[in-house]
Amino acid sequence: YTSLDELKSEVAEANEKLNEKDVFIDILKITDARALVYVYRKKMLEADLAREGVENLLRKYGYQNMVLSECFMVLKQHLRESACFPHEIGLFLG
Repeated sequence: YTSLDELKSEVAEANEKLNEKDVFIDILKITDARALVYVYRKKMLEADLAREGVENLLRKYGYQNMVLSECFMVLKQHLRESACFPHEIGLFLG
């Protein structure tokens, strides 16, 4: 991609087509010439995050609210603050 705006536009276009099929795309992190893009099925992810014990584990990592949009905000913050993947990312990957 030649620009961040172009990437965001492509993601928005893809979401318009895929969201009706419960497939979502989100940009988790952008660095110099790279972007970490996350593709997920919203209902499946919500079910995974609602499993027993997941909320307690996420709270240990600073997640206050289990609303998906707020979980993404915290995950993105953790990704920005660290050169490595945060431990809890496995919960988002299934």
